Amino acid sequence: MEPADKKDYEIGFLAKTEEAAREVLKLIHQHQGEISSEGPLRRISLAYPIEKETHAHFGFLYVKLPPLSAKTLEHDLGTSQAVLRFLLVKLPSQKAVLAAAAKPRVARPGGPSARPAPETKPQFPLSNEALEKKIEEILQ
Repeated sequence: MEPADKKDYEIGFLAKTEEAAREVLKLIHQHQGEISSEGPLRRISLAYPIEKETHAHFGFLYVKLPPLSAKTLEHDLGTSQAVLRFLLVKLPSQKAVLAAAAKPRVARPGGPSARPAPETKPQFPLSNEALEKKIEEILQ
């Protein structure tokens, strides 16, 4: 399979042990994945127990995978006993990022910029008569 057929993905996971984290790497290689970069594996305390575990090893990877392999990898990670939780995200291509950056931003009609600026009048204390007159105008 050519590298052009592969898409960029980010995988974040919580594994029970360090050995379980190695299983994630093994699964990626099993699905024709190429690891672009790898974040450090950290032992963290969980906010709530997951499968009676209060600590886990958090890791993340940037991977190139064929789209069909990504779907099967997602299934395998979901059924793995060693992985508590995971997230597989498809990253935008470089072309899409550059196109979005080059696209001029246009203000939408009805947005904040479409409203006329409120008239600013000099703020000075009004007399009681002027206040009563203002209230009468508003109530009519």
